Formats: sequence, C-alpha cells, structure tokens
Amino acid sequence: MWISLGAVALAVGGYLTAAALVSSSSDPSEAASSYLAAIADGDASSAAQIVRPGASGTDAAFLTDDVLGAATERIEVVSVTTTKREGDTAEVAAVMKLASQTFAHTFK
Repeated sequence: MWISLGAVALAVGGYLTAAALVSSSSDPSEAASSYLAAIADGDASSAAQIVRPGASGTDAAFLTDDVLGAATERIEVVSVTTTKREGDTAEVAAVMKLASQTFAHTFK
C-alpha cells in the first residue's frame, strides 16, 4: 500500500513542476498526458525528463524506476484536458484511477 500511495503522490504532487510542464508545450494537456502515461507505465526516467531534466533532491529521489517498479498498483489515466490558458501559464485537469478509486488533480 505504501508503494501505491507513493506512485499516486508522484503522479499528482510534489515532484511535478507544473509550470514547466504546462507552459512549455503548445498543448499543455499533451505534456501532462505524456508525464502521467510514463508514471502509469512505471517509467520514472521518462517522466523525469518531461518535467525537470537533471533535477535532484528529495523529490527526484522518489521519481526513480526502482520506486515505480516496486508499486503494487499503477494509476490509470482517465482523462487529461487543458482547462485554462493565459499567456505562458495554463491549467490542466487530470482524472485518474488507482485501486478502484477515482481522483482528480489540476496541474497549474
């Protein structure tokens, strides 16, 4: 269960520098979809390259192939949609499932 919760936290929280993710793409939902797909596939290396290449520190320590590979369950990405875009900022809404529970997160 700890590993599953860790995978969810990676998908929706701390490590994701959403500003870099949503503002660097012509369609921010494509970047968010790629990131979440990598997390869902257990491919932390690819996910890290999408959001913060060369990152270090505590957050980067948890975004590893070993950590995601140890997860007993993986997220299922239900939908990813750009909901707001102003200048170089955007908001992307994502709906995911894990362990039969659905949850939503807005990346800003």
